[in-house]
Amino acid sequence: MNSNKHFCIFLILIVLDISASITVTQKDVVLFTDQHSSLRWQEIKREENGTEIISKILVGLTNITSFDYSQERDILVCCKGNSILLSKLSGLINNSMEQNNIRIPVKDRCGALSYDSVNNMVYYHSIELKKIVSIDVNSRQITNVVDIGDNIVGNIEVDPYSSYLFWSQWNNDLHNSKLLRVNLLNTEEISEMIDTILIGYPYAFTIDPHNRTIYIVNSHKCQIVSADYDGKAKIMMISNHYFSAQTMLNAIQYINGSLYFYSYEEESILSFNISNTSEFSRVANIERMQNFKIVHEYQYLIVESTPTSNTPHDFSNNKVFNFFH
Repeated sequence: MNSNKHFCIFLILIVLDISASITVTQKDVVLFTDQHSSLRWQEIKREENGTEIISKILVGLTNITSFDYSQERDILVCCKGNSILLSKLSGLINNSMEQNNIRIPVKDRCGALSYDSVNNMVYYHSIELKKIVSIDVNSRQITNVVDIGDNIVGNIEVDPYSSYLFWSQWNNDLHNSKLLRVNLLNTEEISEMIDTILIGYPYAFTIDPHNRTIYIVNSHKCQIVSADYDGKAKIMMISNHYFSAQTMLNAIQYINGSLYFYSYEEESILSFNISNTSEFSRVANIERMQNFKIVHEYQYLIVESTPTSNTPHDFSNNKVFNFFH
């Protein structure tokens, strides 16, 4: 932090007439929805002393259907009831709903969602409309993207650089599972991505926009498969000989050359480098998790304040001054 930032904080403390403890912290954290659909965060600690890490519910974020996070903007996007919520993660971690928290009412229940941080757009599955729709966060304009029909949508990912939207779907009997792609510049152009005989049940997937690669989890066969954006050049990255037949893999995320995924049997998030698929690391132990996002080297500034005069102040929500995003 440079001297100008220190000076700004000093002026703020003088105006508020408080003494304050200022902490700059950098952590790896995991955001996840638990079995009760509460959105939690947990610090990832790599010490081997067996210390138990207790996860914390992010303030106000219960009954969450789905969520996404942009580290570039420090924006957490959640579907809660009939609303889309956009919040600064730094404020939520400090147990305060910042004033710039955005709530966008929607007329129906939303399922899976994905946030395009480049264009500030949210894409979500409208269950009542039976469509994937987009919301422009700035104008609040809602646009139909693609019809889903009576199918269930498992996951949505958007690549704003290639103007592609990907989603997985299946019917109520868990049959006819597909992984599909639509061109956002021409939504009539829909492609079926993957041979479902190979993948079987593509519940969860993640994308690497830089290398135009998609990684798919076959939950029931304990497989992770990679392919290019055309569904070709398929590579079996993990096959079921690594796990027992009872293992079910669910949720996956790509970050900087590594894949993170959740194993129900292990009740853990595991990871491996895509250049070495035979060595796994245990990232976090989480019981009965639904979905997760790893936030790597997250930086934020905490100001913990206490009044120094008899003048009453309301410090029920400690202000977070975030200079890193």
